[in-house]
Order: sequence, then structure tokens, then C-alpha cells
Amino acid sequence: MALLEYETSLAYESLVEKCSDSRVKLLLVSLYEDTKKHANVMKSVCQSLGQPYPSPMARAQAEMGEIYVDSLKHVRSIKHEIENGMSLHEAVKAILEDEKAISEEYVSLLHSKLRLIEEDDIAIERILKDIAADEEEHQDLLKLILDSISH
Repeated sequence: MALLEYETSLAYESLVEKCSDSRVKLLLVSLYEDTKKHANVMKSVCQSLGQPYPSPMARAQAEMGEIYVDSLKHVRSIKHEIENGMSLHEAVKAILEDEKAISEEYVSLLHSKLRLIEEDDIAIERILKDIAADEEEHQDLLKLILDSISH
């Protein structure tokens, strides 16, 4: 998840650079900073569990499934398309779909992957809950941006 958060933050960064509306840009900066924070926190979680960062793709695919690999490819393609002229509206719609998938994956992590850790880890559980809640907020902010640029 750390790598997916990092790649998503890069897409937000590209949107911030391309955005000319100051109000929308503020929302995008908030999303960028929050996503970058998630990437750094999840990287620290990997390190605390003795896992490599970034995780080898084969391992990530085995543990997280195809949705992870598809999401990673998709967010990378969005960043590329933003840099090549994709409209803000289309980019935000595309990222909204990724945020939904990321949010679902954090909930899945809370209910399944965390159970694989031998001892209860309240720190990691709390971090995952906080990030899952943030991901819900990201979806709301993206919908607000879409509403704002549609009018």
C-alpha cells in the first residue's frame, strides 16, 4: 500500500502543477499532502514489520491480489496522461475510482491481513483505521472538486 499511496501522491502532485483554479488547487494540495503522509507512514509500517519497501511486485501481487497491481498501473497511467494534457475533470474522475479501490483495500487489510500478524498490534490497527477514514474523506474532496469544476 505504501507504493500505491506514493504513486497516487505523484498523480496529485501533477494535478496541482496543472491546476489554475486557486480554490481547487488548495483541495488538491490537501489531497497530495495527505496521500504523501500515508505513503510515508505505510513505508514505516513495512519497516517495522521487517518487510522490504517497495515490496517486490510478485510478493505484492500474491498478498494484495490483482486489484493492487491494476490500481498501481492505473494511477501511473493517470499521472502520465495528466502530464500529456488530460483534463482536470477526467483526471479527478479517474483518481476517484482509485481512491475507492484504495479505501476498500484498507478495510480489507483491517479485517484480514492484520489478523495474520501473530500478536495484536494496536499501533498498526489504529494507523490503518485512520488511513481508511482519510480515504473516505479523499473521495468526498474529489467529489467536491468535480462539483466545483463542473459549474
